[in-house]
Amino acid sequence: MVKTLKIVKVSDQAIQVLTGLASQLPGVVITVRSVAGDQLTGQLISGAVEHTLTCRVLLDASPRQVRARAHELRHAIESSASRHVPVLFAPYFSLQSQALCRELGVGYVDCVGNTWLAVDHCLIVSQTASKPAVVKRQLKSLFKPKSAAVLKALVSQPGKHWRVAELAHISGASLGLVSKVRQGLLEREWACASTNGLRLSAPDALLDQWQSSHQPVAGKRLVFYTTWHGTSLERKLRSCIESAPTGAAICLASFSAAQWIAPYARTGNQYLYVNEQGLEHLTTSLDLSPSLNGGVFVTLLENQDLFRDIFLPLDGMRCTGIVQTYLDLSLAGERGQEAAAFLRQKVLNGNTDSRTGSICG
Repeated sequence: MVKTLKIVKVSDQAIQVLTGLASQLPGVVITVRSVAGDQLTGQLISGAVEHTLTCRVLLDASPRQVRARAHELRHAIESSASRHVPVLFAPYFSLQSQALCRELGVGYVDCVGNTWLAVDHCLIVSQTASKPAVVKRQLKSLFKPKSAAVLKALVSQPGKHWRVAELAHISGASLGLVSKVRQGLLEREWACASTNGLRLSAPDALLDQWQSSHQPVAGKRLVFYTTWHGTSLERKLRSCIESAPTGAAICLASFSAAQWIAPYARTGNQYLYVNEQGLEHLTTSLDLSPSLNGGVFVTLLENQDLFRDIFLPLDGMRCTGIVQTYLDLSLAGERGQEAAAFLRQKVLNGNTDSRTGSICG
């Protein structure tokens, strides 16, 4: 019943948007003649040529749903002798779903202003960067720390087939959360499923969206000064991390981690993530003192799940995982974005054998 009411509501929106669209196009008239559930039929007149408008309404325009409904729509009209304009309507079409519609030869119209209609030799196109709040919430939920731990495992071995239980074990997430992440990936066609398990099918598309949605990790940011510099500071940091007592978590982050994963541009600063015990040990070991100008930038993390995904370049050294390092660099200004692009090319795209890291509980 709830779904039926939603379809009726979105179908009403479709009628308003489609007829409103025609009012903005000289020489084009759109009339909706019948509505049956999620199916709208009508007439589209362009100049002196009449076409049958055949529209399907989607509540969710995920790529998976778009592909299925587009094929249904094309099949329904292919045996007709009439001039048809096949259209999908939804509250919102992502860039990926828009590209898929164009690829399949089906028009699309949504509530935020994205339109693509091919009518004879005429192409009606409009594009907007706006996203509904619900879409933003869905993406934000997919990339939250608990969910991100599942994604990191998948990205670390993009060719591997994973079982839900295996992903839950390595990521520390519940079976229910892993199942939700799995469904989100399948709906967006970033992953595919078979009898062998779940496998990423579009890791680049996933990383692109993840990067654009990424926010700085939550925590208290502290700035310190130390008398140690250059290689002496690096040796001191390694000794500090290696001698950290049980319960003290310390790892290099951002540019500092990238130096051990995919060196690109050196910086005189050091960046670290710590927990409370790790902060105490780090402060003592490096003789740190608070500073406005810094040299050592430390984030005391709110969520320590990040320490489950650690890259170990050599004994005694701990860095944020490869994906986390990439995401953090992408927020570090132009220089950081360049370093992130280099890391992605050299490591995440599999151009070197530096992909391997260790997951530490």
